[in-house]
Amino acid sequence: MIGDNISLENITFVLKGSDASSKMIKPLNLTLTPGDIHTILGEKEAGKSIISDIFRGTFKPTSGIISINNKKYKNLTIQSSRRNRIENISERTSLFNDLTVIEQLFMSSQIHNRFIFYKQKYHNSIIEEFFRKYDIEFSTDSIIKNLNNSSKKLLEIIISVLNSPNLIIIDEIISNLTVNDLNTAIHILEDVAGTGCAVLILINHVDFIPSITTHLSLMRNGELILTERYGKLDKYNIIKILYSHVLKNNFYQLTNKDFFNLIKYNQAIINDLPVILIAIDQNNYVRLLNVYAEEYFSVKNSDVFNIPITDLITFSPKVIKMISNIEKINMVKSQIKFKNKNKITNLTIFPILDSNQPIGKILIIDDITKEEAMRQQLNQNEKLASVGMLASGVAHEINHPLGIIQNIMEILKYHNIDKAVSDELESIEEEIKIIKEIISNLIGFSNVENSTSEIFDISELLERVINLVRTYANENGITILYTPVKEVYIFANETDIRQVFLNLIKNSIEATPKGGVIKISIDHKYKNEAGFLEITFEDTGTGIKADNIEDIFLPFYSKNKEKDSGMGLGLYISYNTIKKYKGKIRVENIYGGGAKFTIVFPALNEKI
Repeated sequence: MIGDNISLENITFVLKGSDASSKMIKPLNLTLTPGDIHTILGEKEAGKSIISDIFRGTFKPTSGIISINNKKYKNLTIQSSRRNRIENISERTSLFNDLTVIEQLFMSSQIHNRFIFYKQKYHNSIIEEFFRKYDIEFSTDSIIKNLNNSSKKLLEIIISVLNSPNLIIIDEIISNLTVNDLNTAIHILEDVAGTGCAVLILINHVDFIPSITTHLSLMRNGELILTERYGKLDKYNIIKILYSHVLKNNFYQLTNKDFFNLIKYNQAIINDLPVILIAIDQNNYVRLLNVYAEEYFSVKNSDVFNIPITDLITFSPKVIKMISNIEKINMVKSQIKFKNKNKITNLTIFPILDSNQPIGKILIIDDITKEEAMRQQLNQNEKLASVGMLASGVAHEINHPLGIIQNIMEILKYHNIDKAVSDELESIEEEIKIIKEIISNLIGFSNVENSTSEIFDISELLERVINLVRTYANENGITILYTPVKEVYIFANETDIRQVFLNLIKNSIEATPKGGVIKISIDHKYKNEAGFLEITFEDTGTGIKADNIEDIFLPFYSKNKEKDSGMGLGLYISYNTIKKYKGKIRVENIYGGGAKFTIVFPALNEKI
C-alpha cells in the first residue's frame, strides 16, 4: 500500500482553564511521509503524548491545522482518526482479557472493517501465517489474560499492522517490551513501513532509540527543538543539543572536540570521583553506580540497574525513611549490610531536582569501618592505660602502710602466746599476702619493660596447657577440643603466654555449664605477605553480659560475678601481656550462646 502524507502545521495546545504560560504544545510543525519511521525523544511531560492524543482524536489543538493527504482538519475525532487509518498503541489497552488471541484479532478486524464481510477461516489462516513469519512466542490460542504485559503490547502492534494503517503511533511502550518482543516489533514495523505506512515512535530515553529510525526529533517543554534524518545525528550531537536546552547555555558555540572534552570532564566527575556514589530514582530504584561503587559492592551497573536499592544494601528503618523522604542534604552515621558484610558508614543523601521537582537521589557512602575499629581500640587503650596508671599509683601507695601492718603482725605473733589469737593473726597474715599478690600484679603489668623473650612453638605450649587443665575440665563436665598444628613459632616470653592461655581456658570452664564444649584452634594466615597466627577460644557458655563487651579487659571486672572467681585481673593481665608482644585480642558473643576470644600474634615462618 502507499500511505498518505500526514502533517501538523503550527499546532499549539493549552490545557483548558490554563493561561498562556502553561502551554503544553508550542507552535509545532511535524511532517510524516509514507515509509518514515520517525522517533521523538523527550523527557516525561515534554508533550510527546499530547501529539499522540491529537492524532487519536482525544485532544483538540488550540490552534493550527492537521493535514492528511492534503485534506485539512482543525482537529480529528476518534471516528475521523479511524477513517484515516491512524493506529495508536499506548499504555492504555483495548484488549479483552477473556478472549483468545485469534478471537481478539478477528474482532478487531471486524471493528475496523465493519462493512467488509470476512470469512473467519480465511482470516485465521492469514493470522497463523503472520505468527509463523515473525516467530511470535505466544500462540494464537493463548488467552489474553494469561499473557505478560510485553506480549500484550506486541499483540496490540500486530492488531494495528493487520488493519492496513497509514500511521502507527507507538507511545512510550518501547521500554516495556522484552528484548525478544522488541526485536519482533522492530522487524514488524520495519516491514510495514516498507509498504508505505508511516511510524511515529515516542520515547523518553536515548537508549530506546530504535535502530530502524529514519528521522529523529528532540522535544522539550512542548517544543520540537530539532528534527533531522537519524543518520546525520551522532550520539555526541544529540547530547550537545540536549545540554544546550537543559542547562540553557550556548553550547552550540563549542567545537565538537571541546564538547567531547566537556563530556569527559562530567564523566570523570560522576563516574571516576573517588567516592562510593549511587544514583537512585524517586521510587528508590538504582539508576547508576560509579566506578568506586561497582568495586566496593563487587557488582556491575548492568547487574543492579533498575533494582530496589534495598536489594543491594540493607539499611536501618530510620535510614530507609530518610532516603524515601529526603528534601535536602542530610548526613547520618549508619551501619549497612551487603553480601553478609556489616559496615559502618557516613552516609550523605541529597535530592536530584529538575525545576525544583525531585526526580531522584544521590547516596555517597564513606566506609569508616576500619577507622571506627581503630577509634574503639584507641579508646580502649587509653582507658586501660589510664586505669593501669591509676592502679599502679594506688598499689605503690598501699605498699607502704601494708608493710607497716605486716611488721606489726610479726611483732604481735612473736609476743603472743594465746593460741586462739595466734590463729586469728595467721588468718590476717594470709589475707595480707593476697593483697600483696594483687598489688604485685598491678605493678608488674603496668610496667612496660619486656620480659626475656625467646622463639618457641606456640602449638606445643598450648597443648601442654590443655593437658594441664583437662582434669579440671573433666571434673566440671566440660569437653576441650583441640587439634595440634605443627611448627608455628612466635617470639615472646613463654611463661607469660602460658599464663594468658591458662586465664582464657579457666574463664571458659567457669562460664560453661556441665556438658558444654570448649573449642580451641590455631590458624596460620597471611595478609600482604606477612604471616600471623589466630588462636581462638570458643565456648558454649553463657556469653558475656556487658553493656560494652570490651570492658571485660579492665582490671577488677569479672564476667562471673555470681561465682567466687577471683578479683577480675586475669583478662586485664592477659590483655597487657598480648599487647606487650605486639599481639591483639578481641572478644565477641556467639549467636545462640557462648563467647569467642581471638588472639592474633605475628608469626615466624620457621624456627631460627
